[in-house]
Amino acid sequence: MTATSRNAWTVAQWLFAAALIWYAVRSLGGQWNEVAAGLKGLRPDWPLLAGASAATFAAYALLIEGWRRLIAGAGGRLAWHDASIIWLAGNLGKYVPGKVWSIVAMSSMAAERGVNPAAAAGSSVLMQITTIAAGAAIVVASGGVFPGAPVSPWFLVIVIVAGLLMLPAVIPRLLRLAGKRAENVTVPRRGTLLLATAISCAAWVLLSLGFMLFVRAIMPDSGGSMPAYVSAYTASYIAGFLAPFAPGGIGVREPALVIAMTRLGIADTADAAVIAVASRLWLTAIELVPGLMALAGHLASRRGATNKNG
Repeated sequence: MTATSRNAWTVAQWLFAAALIWYAVRSLGGQWNEVAAGLKGLRPDWPLLAGASAATFAAYALLIEGWRRLIAGAGGRLAWHDASIIWLAGNLGKYVPGKVWSIVAMSSMAAERGVNPAAAAGSSVLMQITTIAAGAAIVVASGGVFPGAPVSPWFLVIVIVAGLLMLPAVIPRLLRLAGKRAENVTVPRRGTLLLATAISCAAWVLLSLGFMLFVRAIMPDSGGSMPAYVSAYTASYIAGFLAPFAPGGIGVREPALVIAMTRLGIADTADAAVIAVASRLWLTAIELVPGLMALAGHLASRRGATNKNG
């Protein structure tokens, strides 16, 4: 890569960072306007809020490790420090309309650290597929969102896991379609996929635990069992993720969460609406701060490398 192209790539990354910040701050401001009146008079339990944030960050750590394992299974190597910076910074891409920016950002940053571009992109996509599939299995297994379903929840879980186990046979065909850049990419083994799936399941439980602690911190009288929180949080998150043009699932996840919480006895409609928007505000804040710090560190290191090589 020439000095001119390196400089152009660095400028493009800074422009992308500016777009991320603009979309995220706009989203955060809108959420604050919605939730401010509803939260008036509430007295949050700060230790519980700290516990909720700690559980959420622990889930992030698990997801980062799952992504690293998939990269290793595809023949790449990525240090934990680099992987955490890439994951935290790339995760901000979900606040830009469209569903590809996180994958694009994570893949490009991983490639800059010596990971095969096809392996980086494929592992990012595979981690998302694994995480969503694991989340769907968790929702079905909890039995909270689909009571009285005509098919056994465990049968659906088995179908989802079987689909994941078929990926090693499907991925080589997809790689061949991708062309020569993917020829030397190793396909993760079933054991790696099962490990990534288990990690994703554990991450969903931790995220749901964090959500439950958050709800209890702002509304101590809220009801619902742990499976109810797992079901409500995970199902609403997946609904927001699958909405194609909803940045960060905004405008989709919140109504889905309100419906799930009222249906599962966690809160009535009025309280559920406050919880849904307040939790979005909380999650956005704890994603923005480490994400922007990671992104700034990444761009600063790239600028230093460009100046050194230029």
